[in-house]
Amino acid sequence: MSLLVELMTDGKPISIWSMTHLLFGYFFFVILHNYFKISVTKTIIILVILHAIYEWKDFYVTYFIYDNDERKMNAAHEIVYENSYYFRYLSKLGIGAGFHLPPNNINNTIGDTLFQLLGIWIGYYFKNNISNSTIQFAIWVSIIYWLLVLIAYIQVISLNLHNKTFVDKL
Repeated sequence: MSLLVELMTDGKPISIWSMTHLLFGYFFFVILHNYFKISVTKTIIILVILHAIYEWKDFYVTYFIYDNDERKMNAAHEIVYENSYYFRYLSKLGIGAGFHLPPNNINNTIGDTLFQLLGIWIGYYFKNNISNSTIQFAIWVSIIYWLLVLIAYIQVISLNLHNKTFVDKL
């Protein structure tokens, strides 16, 4: 397996997706604290809660919808690539269906959380040195990224790949 494919594989404590958790820990800290003027404590609490919800979704999908069954997970990945131009295009960029399809596990959750906390810490550490252009950049990157994530989620949902009854028949 190539190094890039290995790094793109979610379900490990550290993957290429860890960098998105770090980046968005930083970006969202900057946006909430510096742009919206939310206190440091409230910003951190909001970010940790939102991240926990996201990670819970990953855990739920892996263990309750897919029963942590590798065969079902592989079948779902095949379905998404066969039926979604969007995911076929993303795969050409080296980005897989890891947004909303398993595998994800506790090691991955811990790694993603640590990277998110590191991003928050970087935002906190540099909070007094963040320019308006950095804030604007963080806002636009966040909007674009999360629109792409939303599109991916809609694709996965439209293919019934978060529907337990459908997944059990894979």
